[in-house]
Amino acid sequence: MLVSITTFKKHVSGVQGALTESTIAAHLKASERDFRAMIGGPLYDFLEQVAVGSPADEKDLLDLAEAVISWKAYDLAMPHLKMRTSDLGLLVQLPANTVMPTKWYYTDTRDANMVMYDLFLEHFYAQLEVVNPDVWETSDAHKDRNAHFIRSPKELDKYVGLVGRNARFFDRLTMYIGRAEEFYIAPAITEGVYDALLEKWQNPAATLTATEKRLVEYIRKALGPLAVYEAYPYLPLLVDNEGIRQVRKSDGTREEDLPDGKLRDAQRKQLLGDGQVYLSKLRTWLDSVATAELFPQYHTRRQEELNDFSSDDDYTHSASIVL
Repeated sequence: MLVSITTFKKHVSGVQGALTESTIAAHLKASERDFRAMIGGPLYDFLEQVAVGSPADEKDLLDLAEAVISWKAYDLAMPHLKMRTSDLGLLVQLPANTVMPTKWYYTDTRDANMVMYDLFLEHFYAQLEVVNPDVWETSDAHKDRNAHFIRSPKELDKYVGLVGRNARFFDRLTMYIGRAEEFYIAPAITEGVYDALLEKWQNPAATLTATEKRLVEYIRKALGPLAVYEAYPYLPLLVDNEGIRQVRKSDGTREEDLPDGKLRDAQRKQLLGDGQVYLSKLRTWLDSVATAELFPQYHTRRQEELNDFSSDDDYTHSASIVL
């Protein structure tokens, strides 16, 4: 395991020194399993081999990994730390001179835990780009992270600031990013240009040209709002064996009730409008730069569109008078 009880206490503030490893061990194991699945076995094994004598940037990467695991484990453990189970049933311990937190205080603390998790996860991936070990570049986890043109909560926040840098939200949004690329981006730039650019984007050995980087930036500006637009009807809804509910949070408390059917249509329309504006800018830019050598599939389609337009009735060189 990457994280011991000592390491856990180093990263998580407010944990008493008396907290034993047996109390938190199961939650640390669960958190480490999730982290290993996220980054892939090869990179996880690489982190296990980082030692005292390793380069500073590798030790920093390990430290960030430990923080991610610790804060996730803390959040997993918190609901169970407030009570004990014995022959007498569930017991809540109230040591002398202590007070049980209110519901809003408890809920707010759990939200704050996941803010720390999101923050350290972003720092981990930023540092991973610095270290960039070979086992990461060749792993399936690397391919999964680079499956789309928006790869992280930080990148999404740059183009749709209203969603914030939330790793849990981004995980749910990934499928809608793919849907937006399929529904809007690929048709706008042609399947050929999209496939070639995405293949190069996913290849660690490839280097994008300045023009290709600019195209990616145009794509991201449209992709961000369009992905959230596609996900929007499902965001406030929780679907499970108990049916469909709408989740609401107010003053640190969480409530669930039946959906009212009004999913803030004005905001969703704005997301679509923003995406369409940037799609238009994307196509205008491609019209100006695409040639038979640069983005040839788009250039071919553009020429076909121009030819179709010019094939309509054209009296420019005729003696006819058009009123």
